[in-house]
Amino acid sequence: MISCRRIILPLLLSLRLLSPGVFQGQETGAADDVRQKVVYQNVVVQPGDTLWSISQKYLKDPRQWPQIVQHNAQLSSDVTVALPGMLLKVPLRLVKERYRSAEMVYLRNEVSVRRRETPDWKSAQMKMILFPEDALRTMVLSEARVLFGTGDILSLRENSHAVLLPPKLQTELLKGELRVQGVVQTMTASAKITPKPGTDYMARITPTNSTVVQVYRGSADVEAEGKSVAVNAGFATEVKLGRAPSAPTTIPPEAVIATGLVKSQEEKTRFRLDRQRISLELGKGNGQEGDTDALAIGMPIQGYRLQISRRENFNEVTIDKFFDVAETVDLGKNLPKGAYWWRVALVDLLGAEGNFSKPTPFEIK
Repeated sequence: MISCRRIILPLLLSLRLLSPGVFQGQETGAADDVRQKVVYQNVVVQPGDTLWSISQKYLKDPRQWPQIVQHNAQLSSDVTVALPGMLLKVPLRLVKERYRSAEMVYLRNEVSVRRRETPDWKSAQMKMILFPEDALRTMVLSEARVLFGTGDILSLRENSHAVLLPPKLQTELLKGELRVQGVVQTMTASAKITPKPGTDYMARITPTNSTVVQVYRGSADVEAEGKSVAVNAGFATEVKLGRAPSAPTTIPPEAVIATGLVKSQEEKTRFRLDRQRISLELGKGNGQEGDTDALAIGMPIQGYRLQISRRENFNEVTIDKFFDVAETVDLGKNLPKGAYWWRVALVDLLGAEGNFSKPTPFEIK
């Protein structure tokens, strides 16, 4: 599935913003901030900048310049002194949104970045700082995760293309799928999605250009054609072009799978959808232990998403694929010998995807 996305992100000007959300500390300024955790954004001062010019340009309230002095012991309180090349820590909450940056916190396989001032794509690196108008691209079986200084997380699935643009935490989803943990707003051709704080949601563009929104945690307002619906955790809505959002419906439940081992590399493993039940079927004589009639649901579904990883936490995913009704997968042809973990998520006829099942180990010998 090929995805194109535009991510609208705060703008950067003369200060080079480095790593948001990396440094944690304790606020010791005003009484109401005592012992409150602070997220810092590192900045490198450019030639000619002074404490006053920095405060005027980058702080929401320039009168808060003493806060910069407080968190940087090397500074004097003379606001007219030039500070070329200095590295400063500035509390993120003081920085204007349009001047904030983001950090690459997860990469899988082939991920590229194109800086706004260059036409060339280069390999992305962990902890790379992304600036406004930079572009991010993932290829087949690749994934990227970006952390905003606010703590919001934006995940790009495989075959995705995103451009960072000012001025707010917004995304423009043109094609494919996007998942957000936080308050990043998403715009599509048919809908606007505004999450509440602490929300985890997914937005997907269907082949008919409808927008499917599903919420895993928290709540999001989905607006279209002058009407808005609140979609709470465990529910989904569909927005067709030129239509108001549909009434929220429940998303598929979490799948439950049986335990067992794949004993032979030659044996085929098949995921079968039979009416309202999915089961894992293995070839004869493979030594599979446990009940293979594994996934029971109470609603029509169109298939399931399978993930396989070498690690139980699925930080690195080897296979991530959607399977339609009665599809067969031969793990022996796709995986080398070794120990793995697998999990599945049910997908209903609307395209809404449930939570993944608990990771289950298996082995190919």
